[in-house]
Amino acid sequence: MDSLTQGLLGATTFALVKDKEIGKKSLLIGAIAGTLPDLDVLLYPLFNEIAFLTVHRSVSHSIVFSVLLSLILGEWFYRMYQRKQSRKSWNWAFFLAIMTHSLLDWCTTYGTKLLSPFHGHLFSTNNIHVFEPMYTLILLVGVLLLLFKHSTQVRRQQILNRTLAFSSAFILWTFVSKGIANRKFVQAIEQQQIAYEKVIVSPTPFNSILWHGIINTQNDYYFGTYSLLA
Repeated sequence: MDSLTQGLLGATTFALVKDKEIGKKSLLIGAIAGTLPDLDVLLYPLFNEIAFLTVHRSVSHSIVFSVLLSLILGEWFYRMYQRKQSRKSWNWAFFLAIMTHSLLDWCTTYGTKLLSPFHGHLFSTNNIHVFEPMYTLILLVGVLLLLFKHSTQVRRQQILNRTLAFSSAFILWTFVSKGIANRKFVQAIEQQQIAYEKVIVSPTPFNSILWHGIINTQNDYYFGTYSLLA
């Protein structure tokens, strides 16, 4: 996903753990933590364009990276705040902010290598586009309310819970939407009595309603689009 969305997701997941203890600072720290995996773009000058595709979204987006970095940053902030909060809460907050970055990328077409460096499999459910304004807007509204609305701690926790609940519900909706589109593509190709080997359904930019479908047969490829509004 784009950096703005990843930063907003990092802010909300980090604040879910630390907002009660450090307040609005948790949003800033979480936003930064949520974008750290994408710092592998700094390696781009060291590779050609094709080779970099195998590097991006690999180790920096892996489970191992999330665990190790959350332990390092958690310990650092635990000591920076003079051990006033538990080490476990810092570790857990950083892990959520960093790991959810990779999990969100898992849902995109490009996917992510969660098991790197031990395995190079690219995990991708391909149910949300890398630019999905509705998902971003849900997170943005939640973060803005936390930043500028004067609320009690209980109310702030409710905002966090609802923001993550609504954003997660939207992700679930994209799975449903893709399932409907996939079924329609399969029905269309079967009605034409064409033997197929694989159906690939991908989201189009800026929405979860219009889908692209690629049908792979033994000798040809078929391409089509389907809208849930059709």
